[in-house]
Amino acid sequence: MKDSLVTKLDLGEDPAATALQSLALWRSSVVAGSVMPAASPLLDFSQPAKDAPMKTPEVKKQSSANATTGNSSLWNILADFSPESGTKPAAVRFPDGSVASTPNWADFIAEVVRWLKAKGRLAESDLPIQVSKGTTILVGLSPKHKTGREFQTLRKVDNWFVNANYDSGHHVLNARSVIHLANLDPRDFAVQLQ
Repeated sequence: MKDSLVTKLDLGEDPAATALQSLALWRSSVVAGSVMPAASPLLDFSQPAKDAPMKTPEVKKQSSANATTGNSSLWNILADFSPESGTKPAAVRFPDGSVASTPNWADFIAEVVRWLKAKGRLAESDLPIQVSKGTTILVGLSPKHKTGREFQTLRKVDNWFVNANYDSGHHVLNARSVIHLANLDPRDFAVQLQ
């Protein structure tokens, strides 16, 4: 196979046709000696559907059993997710399909705030953000509560300060509160565990 031509791909062609041709390079096809492009596409992408709503990939709800057995391939819908003690996040997925790495819960809440800010869903005029009545601030322009006491644990999101001194359950509740404040639905956000 070293000097043999297996297939030719024209990257300027129709993307669906090129993708079908590239299937010929699938290792199992080469090993079996049956190298040939796929015959026809399953979907026709040549004519985009008019007024078709953009759909975010489906997110599966992870059960408590999966969380404790270490099955980290599933995404937990944020609206109905309650993390068990000792669990850590690996990533957060946003409504536009983008994903941010979150090695801990403090980074999780910071990434949610960062995405909402970047998308213009939260503005400086929304600050300070409180998640409960009282003097505790979740997001502000300074790392201080209304009493002047400084945040014990914090994350910076540009020039904003995120109070990250919460346990895992409260980080998820806080994320839902901030998402609601931004007039979005927590069902469109998901978290994956480590």
